Amino acid sequence: ARVSLGGLPFDVVASDGRPLQTAYTTGVLELGPGERYDLLIQPPLPSVWTAQVDYLSDYTGAVLGSVQTQIVAT
Repeated sequence: ARVSLGGLPFDVVASDGRPLQTAYTTGVLELGPGERYDLLIQPPLPSVWTAQVDYLSDYTGAVLGSVQTQIVAT
């Protein structure tokens, strides 16, 4: 799966419940089946972003489907 937050950057701080030695900032995160990540989101100003998860084929990388939701920072 590929996770994006509508251009909003986020810090990846943990993987599968374990803190990373070095957190990193990105705008897109790809993960495999069963993986979990902890993300810190710090919106720079009040706004609305569209978060999206694309479900990818393990064989071709093609997008098989997507879901979206909104992140509202007030």
